[in-house]
Amino acid sequence: MAFNPGSFSGTQNAGPKPKVIAHDWLSSNGSPLSAGGSYTSLYSATLANPTPPTPVSVVEGEHAIATFWFVDPNNGNPYDSWQTDLVELRDTATFNLSWDGASLADVTGGLEYSTFFSTTGAASGGVWGAWSAVTGGSVTLNDALDTDPNVGTKVYAIAVKLNIKQDAIVENGEQVLFKFTQSSSTKFTDSNYVEARINIADYVVPAVNVATGTTATTANQDVFNVTGTVNSFGTIGAGFGTGDKLKVDIAPTGGTTPNLSMVNFGVLTGVGITSEPLLINGLRALNDTDCNQGGLYMMGVGSDTYIIFDSTNNGKLDTDGSGTDDVFVKLVGINPHSLQSTHFELV
Repeated sequence: MAFNPGSFSGTQNAGPKPKVIAHDWLSSNGSPLSAGGSYTSLYSATLANPTPPTPVSVVEGEHAIATFWFVDPNNGNPYDSWQTDLVELRDTATFNLSWDGASLADVTGGLEYSTFFSTTGAASGGVWGAWSAVTGGSVTLNDALDTDPNVGTKVYAIAVKLNIKQDAIVENGEQVLFKFTQSSSTKFTDSNYVEARINIADYVVPAVNVATGTTATTANQDVFNVTGTVNSFGTIGAGFGTGDKLKVDIAPTGGTTPNLSMVNFGVLTGVGITSEPLLINGLRALNDTDCNQGGLYMMGVGSDTYIIFDSTNNGKLDTDGSGTDDVFVKLVGINPHSLQSTHFELV
């Protein structure tokens, strides 16, 4: 082969050509990794479990993050240590970072990335950089001095992040798939395509207690702890709907929580119950009447629904105002036939 100046296209740097693996998957409050923000580990690979059995989940309103490590392809255990298994990318490399699985309506802003870099020549001295936008779908890491085989990009890992939008829609099967793709194998080993899959869980409003007065609903998925009684019952304002839940606290029997028995009487206009006072007077008259043990009864009066359930779990309606009444709650603006078993949760 002829030797000529055109043979030179930069110096091939010393050291292994890294293999890329997906490692930690995180959710965060959005602070830069280097700032020590609040992060929750969704999954961290190990040698025994290098691939998660099921996708992990990030909650709407949080930030989904996946980290891609650069490791020695000859290392048989690349998951055992954060600081000893990483190797520096020594050559300038351009690769694509992308995502799919969700829609643009599910995220806020675009894909961002951060690099784990070290100026000490070892990953143990590394830090995470600030988040930067992935422009045009690709990222280039530059060799700081391509004529010196011992000087490389100083980068040992890369992270990608999407800001997941919080919405009021009840959805199943939402996910985001982060993808690292390399069109050429000259800079990385066996790493033309690496992915990290993260499920998106619906945001649920923290449970609130419903006692006297009216508790407002939100556009999100609400959870209500019902503590009201017939003597002083709680009201949930208009808007209770898909994804919302009542947490039903029923006294345990024999150390176990009973099943919930649901009975829907529908709208009571046909039996002469046309107002709230008439309903409450009727329920008081039924005090000590046998009912399904742990039974939950739904009744419509006007445009509202009233629910009473055997929270004492004694198989009797306790409605005499003695202070140990069965729990009673009013849902404003909803027909009892709109309620399903998924609207209730035993605790």
